[in-house]
Amino acid sequence: KDKSLEGIPKSLLPSTQSLLDKGTNSWRMGKSTKKVKRKIVNYQEILDKSAAASAEGKMNIIDMRGPSATVAEDKSESTTNEPAVVPLGEELLHNVTLLLNTHESQLRTSSYMLKSAERKIVSLEEERNEMRSRKDGIDKRITKMKFALEVLEEAEKLI
Repeated sequence: KDKSLEGIPKSLLPSTQSLLDKGTNSWRMGKSTKKVKRKIVNYQEILDKSAAASAEGKMNIIDMRGPSATVAEDKSESTTNEPAVVPLGEELLHNVTLLLNTHESQLRTSSYMLKSAERKIVSLEEERNEMRSRKDGIDKRITKMKFALEVLEEAEKLI
C-alpha cells in the first residue's frame, strides 16, 4: 500500500487498476460464480457525510509541496506536526525538474505533430500529382473520343 495516501478518503468510484484486475470484483466475466452485493451510496448520503465531517471541524489538508503528498487532519496539526522544513534547494530542484519534464513532453508532442504534418503534406502532394495525371489521361481519352466521333460523322455523310 502507498503510505502517502493514508488518511485520504477513498473515492466511491472504482480505480482503473481494480477494474482491470481479474478478481471477484472484476467487471470481466470471471470463473467465480459468487455474486458480490454492492452497497449503493446515493448523493444525499455523501453530502450528509461531508456535512457531518465539516460540523466536527475535521478537515483533511493535503500538503502537495515536494515530490510526495502528506496529510494533516487539521490546520493546527499541519504547523505542529509538520516534518522538518524542506530545504530550499531541494524544493527548487523538484520544481525545476517538474517544469523541465513538462516542457520536454510538450517538445516531444510538438515534434511528433510537425513530423505528422510533414508526412501528410508529402502524401497530399503525391495524391495531387496522381489526380493530375489521371485528369491528363482522361483529357486525352476525351480528345480521342471526339476525334473518333468526328470520323464516324464524316463516314455517315459519305454513306
